[in-house]
Amino acid sequence: MEPPQERFLVHTAGEHKSLTSLVSLAKGDILCAFQGTYQPAPTRHSIQVGTTEHMLVDPVALRFINHSCE
Repeated sequence: MEPPQERFLVHTAGEHKSLTSLVSLAKGDILCAFQGTYQPAPTRHSIQVGTTEHMLVDPVALRFINHSCE
């Protein structure tokens, strides 16, 4: 499922990429739905989705999100 592209933008600066929301978000808001592949251990682009569970997400652009599990 591809999210509406107008909700976020991927910035590229040299070799670095980051994801910026184009909409205001409050705590608990959802930027977009995603699916992915579970990983046995964290990777550079995985997102932690449980205490010990990590996922490589699709759409790929979400791999550049700066996230927190707090």
